[in-house]
This record gives sequence, structure tokens and C-alpha cells, in this order.
Amino acid sequence: MHVAWLGDAGSLDATTVGGKTANLGRLATSFRVPPGFCLDVSAFDELRHALDGDVAARARLRELVATSYADLASRVGEREPRVAVRSSAIGEDSGDASFAGQHETVLDVGGVDAIVDALLECWRSVYSDRATAYRRQRGITGTPRIAVLVQLMVPADASAIAFSADPVSGARDVVVVNAARGLGDAIASGTITPDSYTVRKSDLAIASRITANGGVLPDRDIAGIARLAMQLEEVMGSPVDIECALRDGELHLLQCRPITTLADQFPVTWDDPEDAKLTWTREDAHFDSVFAPLSTEFITNGPDYGIRKRLGSIGFPLLVRHRAFNGRFYASEKPLVTEDRLPAELTRAATFRRAFARTLRRAWDDEYLPELRGHYEWMRGVPIGALSRDDLAEAWLEMWRRVNRIWTIHFIVTGSAYPVMEELAQAYETLVGANGAEALAVTQGNAPTLQRLERDLHALTEAARRFPAVAAAIAQGERALPNLVGLEDGSEFARELDAFLNVHGDIGQENFDIESPAWSADPAKLIGLLAQRLRSHGEHPDARVERVRARARDIMQRARAHLADRPEDLARFEEI
Repeated sequence: MHVAWLGDAGSLDATTVGGKTANLGRLATSFRVPPGFCLDVSAFDELRHALDGDVAARARLRELVATSYADLASRVGEREPRVAVRSSAIGEDSGDASFAGQHETVLDVGGVDAIVDALLECWRSVYSDRATAYRRQRGITGTPRIAVLVQLMVPADASAIAFSADPVSGARDVVVVNAARGLGDAIASGTITPDSYTVRKSDLAIASRITANGGVLPDRDIAGIARLAMQLEEVMGSPVDIECALRDGELHLLQCRPITTLADQFPVTWDDPEDAKLTWTREDAHFDSVFAPLSTEFITNGPDYGIRKRLGSIGFPLLVRHRAFNGRFYASEKPLVTEDRLPAELTRAATFRRAFARTLRRAWDDEYLPELRGHYEWMRGVPIGALSRDDLAEAWLEMWRRVNRIWTIHFIVTGSAYPVMEELAQAYETLVGANGAEALAVTQGNAPTLQRLERDLHALTEAARRFPAVAAAIAQGERALPNLVGLEDGSEFARELDAFLNVHGDIGQENFDIESPAWSADPAKLIGLLAQRLRSHGEHPDARVERVRARARDIMQRARAHLADRPEDLARFEEI
């Protein structure tokens, strides 16, 4: 085979079409990738003597190009489409080496002979001093081989290069977007200074911007580019560097490759060599992002402390710990009893927690809730600005004593609630014969604090909807509150927003990241959430609560009817 079209099976083999083409070939069926064809390495192997003036080799190369170029013209409906001719060397755009800038790319080419000349430039670049030195530095040996991608040119209104992780800091929770007017080669070559944006992955809000080129793109397009980078990162399985072009409001993907400048090692050091013998499992259920050192210390000394304190108080036979490795949290379980005793001890602990759950309602109302309110009242009352250094240090230690206690209470409550929910599911499955997960629906609709948040969010969304200028700006990507205030009815919307933040402003942090601002500190995060809700008229929160409660009543009625002639089983079910 000599020619492979993007999206066809032949375009997916990086060993024959190179990494650049293989990446785009994989993505062409799901993303807006300009059509194109690749002359694979077999063409290079057979016809590279055209570089030395071999007439027959050049004639055969021209024949291949002419046939494929005519096919491209037919596909796009143009007599002589302009194309970009891009090198796609073997090993290029791989996880180990990107070869960025090492091989030739020729833009805006038209006509068969011009494409052949551009293709030969790409072939010739594989022997350049620059590319040779790059391969030597990375220990790449063997005869270099190269494929070439001929791709429809997008006459871009603006172009962007985006990184789905910060290539400088290594942060994985942001997308970095560099944008400029016209074609993207000026950005890649460094001949211009592009606009630069850092976009949070959590809500696609712009965390920082440097508009050295006059702000060439509106925020909604920056968010669209960031979203594309995130989608491609998920598809490719690792952080990516992409090049894209905007034409008439449409985003076209031109290139996608792994970011090779990020550290790809995963160094691990052990304070206790015995820990290396344990199995550590990544804990994405609760800690689903990369954390900075300050947040990892908080998790270790807050939530993890609470887990260990609670489990230790009931004699749990496993030591459960969480530890951060390179910003990701992992969990381990270390048996505290011999293997033969472990099953019985686990059963004993589960029985204890289920029994304690029967007293949890009273304990929560009479003990834990008043205690928690006391801790939070103390925190609000600390006169930080008036304390001496010694008093501040003592207040800091006292705060941590209280934080530790708060997390211990948290796991006393949740650690008792979950076992009894599991007991309910098991009993429902055993006694009623239905799916045990269905029984968990009877617990829904009974969280008044969350229900109030949902009602207030719904009301704030409807308030924004009443102000057309504000709603339109939010829908178009505006997240800055001062800019919204300047619109018609913007001041009224700001008052509604302030009233909401007075009640719920402490919400909004991402996961356990204590460096992540709450809604009150960064209203743009809340405005981003409103943008999602403004896209559709969702179910009213009160209607949803009534719906889930009605389902719970129906499940209970059916279970009681099923057990009506089995009084002992019915009594057991009712007790749970």
C-alpha cells in the first residue's frame, strides 16, 4: 500500500503512516478533521531516490500524488484545492518523542507539481542536521523513515494551539490555549505572541488570560477549544497538544499528539519500607483529580485522620490509609489480625455498625449536630486580625483539633449509615426477591439542605432567564460578574446572585482541593453552572422531590404487600 486516507483502516497504523497521521486517522471519524491522504513509508522506501534526481522515481511519485489529489478534489468539490503537506515520520507524535518542529510542513499548496515539491521537502527534512540531532538525543537509532500527509487546507479566521495539561507547571486540571488570527504556523514558530488563556477543566471558566494579540477570540470559542482538548485527552488516554483552526465559526482539528514534556515517571518513596509490600489502589471515587501539596496534607490530616480514628474506635480489623503519590491518592488496607480471624472480625465490625445505626438519629440530633455547630461557631469567632503570633499559632492548633473531630464525626455518621443501607438492600433482595439496589431509592428525597440548594439554584436560574440580556451573555460565554452588571437588568441579577451567595457562597470548591475558591470568592464558577442550566428547562426541584418520594412510597407498598402473609419477615423489613 502507498496511499491511505484519513479515517480508513490503513491510516491507523503508526508503523506505516507515522504518528501524526495515525492520530488524526483515529480521530477523523469522530471529530471535524479536514480530509486528506497519506503517502506511507513504503512510498518513501521505494521512491526516495527522487531526492537524488531519479526521473523514474519522481514520475512514479507524481502519478501517486496526481491520482490521490484528483480524488481529494472530487471529495471536496473543488478543482484544485489548497492543501497542507505535513511530515509524519515513524515515531513522530508518539508518547516518547513528538518531533515537534523537526520535520518540514509546507502550507497552502495547490497543484500536483507543487505538492510533489512540498512532499520532497518533507522527505528531505528527515535527513536534516536538526532531525538527526533530535534522534540522537533520544537514543533513536536505525534508518529514518517518513510518511507525508496531504490534507485539505483550512483558511483559518483564527488558529489555536492548546494543551490539555499545563506544559510548564504540569497541572492536569487546566487547559492552556494559545490563539492568534490567521494560520497556526505563526504560533508554532514563535514569530508572533499569541493570546494565552488558562481554562479550568472543572467548569471551562477562564482562570487567567494574557491578550497580547488583541483578544482574537470570544470566551465561548476559548471554552470550545478547551472542551475539544479535554475530549481528545480522554480519547487518547493522556494529556495532548492539539492544533486547531476556526473558520466561519466551526472548529477544525489539524493535529493531536501527546505532550512529551510532562514528566512521565512516577517516583515513589516509602517512609516505611513495609508499606511497599501492600497493595495501593488509586482512590478516584473520592479523590478524582491531581492535588497540590497543600491539599494532600489537608486530606491526610483531615479526612484520612477521621477514617482511621473512627475505624480504630470500633476495633476494625484492617488499618485503612490514604496516601498521595505524585498528587494522586491511593488507599491501602493492612490486616491487624491473623488471616484466619479476619472474616469473623469483619462480621463483628459490620454488626456493631449496623447496631449503632439504630441509635444514629438520636445521637445526631442530641450530640453530633450541636457539637458541630459549636465548632463552626468557634471558627467564625476567631479574631484573626487581632491575635498575636503566639495566639495565632495556638488558634491554628486548636482549629486542627476541631477539624480532626469534625472529620471523625463525619465518618461516625457515614460509616454507620452505609452499612444499614447495605443491610436494607440485602434484606430487600432476600425477602422480596427484587434487585437490592432498588430498595436504596427509599432513602432519596430526604436531604433538606441539598433540597434547599437545588430550589435556590433553580430560582437563580429562572431569575437569570427573566433578564434576556444577562441570559444571552451567559449563554455566549460571559463569566465576569462586573461585565454582566453593566447590561440591562444586570444590577438586578447581581442582587439575586448576592442573595444566593449569602446562603450558599461557601459551596463550589472542587473535591478536597482547599486551594479551589468557593462560589463567593469566584462567582464565575457559579455563573458557569447557570450557563449549563439555562440551556434547558429542567424539572422543578419540588417536582423531583415529590417524584422520588412517590417512587419510594411505591417500593415500600409493594414490599409490604409481598410480605403481608409473612409477619416475621415483614417485621424485620420494617425495622431496617
